[in-house]
Amino acid sequence: MKSPFLAKKNLFVFLLSLSTVLFGQNANSTGGTGFFSNNQDSIIAETISKNTSLMAHEGNRFSGKGWELLLGEIQTSNHVLIGEDHFFNEIPEFVERITDEVRFDNFICEVDPFSIEILEEKIENFSEERLKAFKSDFGNTLSFFALYPEFQLLEKLIKKNTNIIGVDQIVMTTDRFLASELKKITTNGMARNIYAEIEENSAKFYPEFVSGNGSPFFFSDSFNQKLEVLGEMDLSKKETSIIESLKLSKKIYDNQSHSLRIQLIKHNYLDAFQQIKGHKNLYKLGVIHTGKGESLLGGFDIGNVAHNIADSEFENSLHILVLGKSGIKGSPMKGMPNTPLDISKGPLTSLRPFFDVVKGSEDWYVFDVGNISKDLNQSKAKIKISDRVLNNLLNGYDYLVVIPEVTPSTFIY
Repeated sequence: MKSPFLAKKNLFVFLLSLSTVLFGQNANSTGGTGFFSNNQDSIIAETISKNTSLMAHEGNRFSGKGWELLLGEIQTSNHVLIGEDHFFNEIPEFVERITDEVRFDNFICEVDPFSIEILEEKIENFSEERLKAFKSDFGNTLSFFALYPEFQLLEKLIKKNTNIIGVDQIVMTTDRFLASELKKITTNGMARNIYAEIEENSAKFYPEFVSGNGSPFFFSDSFNQKLEVLGEMDLSKKETSIIESLKLSKKIYDNQSHSLRIQLIKHNYLDAFQQIKGHKNLYKLGVIHTGKGESLLGGFDIGNVAHNIADSEFENSLHILVLGKSGIKGSPMKGMPNTPLDISKGPLTSLRPFFDVVKGSEDWYVFDVGNISKDLNQSKAKIKISDRVLNNLLNGYDYLVVIPEVTPSTFIY
């Protein structure tokens, strides 16, 4: 069985929280722009300020030049990618307000396709009372949709008949949710008993996991054995697909293989290509997935694929990065602690030239990264950006939105 430490490490690595992955060891950041001369620092600051707009956030609406600028760009692009730091209330609200103004055919998100299909069916068909009971029973198994603002966004999109496309692996605590559904659809009695055992054991292991005293059932030898037995059975096509995906997801966790995870995300994305091609698509994933070029963790992610698909259609994809400057970051699992957001430590300092512009705690800041990058490239000072985080932002995104103060996401259960 995996140690509690490794289990938690895996959780944060593969949920891809910005502060633990993008701004972790793999980012190879030099820690800010201190390697520039004073003159170059001044040019960078002046260029950023010249390309900054404000966005007022009052109640449940946005206004101002920055908001109008973003909406204008969003309306003209069929591939709109929101790269986020996870676990804040403000970002799903921001995306929800976008969908109030712009109609999308597809919503591509960082959850596995099987869970999405089941969630869609329940949201569409369950009564309010029955859906409330479901959230109470299985809320802690639903990955990002265990968070209240994320589930609320999903509900609204489904009610608008937006097609939801999940592209990620199966998260380590989702085994209970999937097993409970497989138990209902299987015609194999022995398999039904195994699904029931997985459901029961996953629930039993969960409290010890979130308290830091154990690991999820997903990492146990018993779970491995049950997957192997199920793999030898005569099961329906849907059951077999989920079992194989559980095995692949477990392999990603066990080997801590970021490259295999990205292969799976791209595979799931291209598997839905006929739904995506020629339609208006909104993407909401962690920031390392959504840039135009090479990911900070190496390789080329879904953002690069979407960028190339748009290019092949003689269009432009739109890449927007959304970050907080201060406040509290939520936890991925209820029972785990929230953490303060501190931009003064670690490679977050690479984006100091942008954060320095952000004043007060009310207005959001919208930076036209495309223009900033173009102006710096044309500068007579011949500024060379060697900091990997800052360079990735300038080359991979069209806009950066900075929220002055963020609040931690709450849970549905």
